[in-house]
Amino acid sequence: MFSILLIGAASVLIYSIVRYYQYTAKYPKGPLPLPFIGNLLDFDFKSQHKIFDRLGKERNGIYTLFAPMPYVQLTNYELIKEAFVDKVDGGMAEWCKAPLAIRRIASSIPRRGQPSLRGDDFLGRPTNKLFQEIGFAPNAGVINSNGDNWREQRRAAITILRDFGMGKNLMEEQVRSSVADYIEHLNSIEDKENVDLRWPVQVMVANIINEALFGYRYKHNDCAPLIKYVEDFNVAVERFGESKAMLIGMAFPFLTTLPVIGWYTFGRFKDLMSKINQYIVDNVEQALKDYNVDDEPTCFVHAYKQRMGQNAFLE
Repeated sequence: MFSILLIGAASVLIYSIVRYYQYTAKYPKGPLPLPFIGNLLDFDFKSQHKIFDRLGKERNGIYTLFAPMPYVQLTNYELIKEAFVDKVDGGMAEWCKAPLAIRRIASSIPRRGQPSLRGDDFLGRPTNKLFQEIGFAPNAGVINSNGDNWREQRRAAITILRDFGMGKNLMEEQVRSSVADYIEHLNSIEDKENVDLRWPVQVMVANIINEALFGYRYKHNDCAPLIKYVEDFNVAVERFGESKAMLIGMAFPFLTTLPVIGWYTFGRFKDLMSKINQYIVDNVEQALKDYNVDDEPTCFVHAYKQRMGQNAFLE
């Protein structure tokens, strides 16, 4: 009986490994991944840029890392332009002119009818549970959304920012004003021999963004919420970049539902991002506190709120 179970288990394992390498063969070649864990053991999370640079040179600008989910890396200008900029209509003539590596990536994307190569094929965001649930809501916003939702979010964001002066003299005036506040703050510092410019510069830049988004600025001597937000965000980026547990949780979502293991693969990251996102929530609530949608918007939040009633994708 034991022998039968052992043979059965070995057969399933061998079949799974064969299927795994059939799956990995669909992607541009990179370092040989190990079954189920991919290239995690070869990956240096603290020096990712060095790995990307080396592999890019070795693989002519395109390769796949399995961590353990597949991540196709493009490091060649022509390939990046082909993937993200050029728009090639469906049709076998244009398709056959495309680089083989790009065709292999696009061919793995499910679609109806003849294969086509379009820049839109490379605009999707991860639909993984971890990515979707650590944000404000699944498939929401410009960063985490996909498809028509993403297009509408992007269109609304660009329109609003242009209305508020993006690329125009109005935005230039906001930048000049924030720089003037920055210089005034520097002049007010008594010990000019020992000045740490990190936070003054950070606040200067943040004030331009904050004024456009929420309609207010921070004072350089009263910006504790901003400092906490930036520090917490930096910690989150560092933890995301160094965590193998998160990548394993992305590849095997069932692990995120298990006690203890779920905390290390998903729960702690969700908790961290919830605290960071609270800064945005508080500012949005403050901006909308006394705002009437019939009034002229004075910031991005006001303008977005107006459009929510006119476009279901923005709800």
